[in-house]
Amino acid sequence: MKCRILSISLVAKSAKKKESIVPQFGSAKGKIKMSADFDAPLEDFKDYM
Repeated sequence: MKCRILSISLVAKSAKKKESIVPQFGSAKGKIKMSADFDAPLEDFKDYM
């Protein structure tokens, strides 16, 4: 019986931690870069276009 109570309390604690994490908008700003020719057709697909 003690094992079941312990398991429930561990699940409840982990669920509380997930709820408290709030994403900050703009936190990844400047970490992702796209090349200027991102939309340009790829040479590998010239036969299909």
